[in-house]
Amino acid sequence: MSDKIIVIDYGMGNTKSVCRAIEKMGGKALISDNNEIISKSKKLILPGVGSFASGMNEIKKKQLDKSIKLALSNGAYLFGICLGMQLLFNKSDENGPVDGLNLLEGEVKKIPIYNDNKLMRKIPHIGWNKIFNQNGNSWDTIFLKNIKTGTFFYFVHSFMAIAKNQSDVIAYCDYLGINIPSVINRDRVFGTQFHPENSGPEGLKIYKNFILKNVG
Repeated sequence: MSDKIIVIDYGMGNTKSVCRAIEKMGGKALISDNNEIISKSKKLILPGVGSFASGMNEIKKKQLDKSIKLALSNGAYLFGICLGMQLLFNKSDENGPVDGLNLLEGEVKKIPIYNDNKLMRKIPHIGWNKIFNQNGNSWDTIFLKNIKTGTFFYFVHSFMAIAKNQSDVIAYCDYLGINIPSVINRDRVFGTQFHPENSGPEGLKIYKNFILKNVG
């Protein structure tokens, strides 16, 4: 089981699409909501489609929050996708405030409808957008290896994470004048606001990097 990437099933993620992407890039994946399996895993993916409150409700109902944190304490890597990335933070305003997993400092808020020039943004933010390097650090040491700043990825979301520590934000996208955190990373916790599995060859590179990441 240790060589498999566990895709956490809490009833709200596109788990099968994530598994197909992992397997296409040569990895092994298992969809599971079994706390024992999750707590002993070395690589976890937390996907997500839907609302923050519903997601946390399902996670807590299945006690997956405890098994995720136990896995991290045992040296696992955790990769959150879209809603899964947002759930990593302290709390969200979506149908809330609602507490998150508290793995990253910050909160999740609705994308502002208007920009500074009173132009209206379409919410949700749907479609392809470029991501840019947030802090100038090399991406070769994280899950964005072999991906260039300015690469397009596919987004579907109405809320955005606001990190307390800007050093946790690795990449952002510009949506009509607002910088939306698009990739986060702190220690062994990683996340993308976009969906790599829906982002073509460049998105698959992220899964390949996660597969190849050494756990030690």
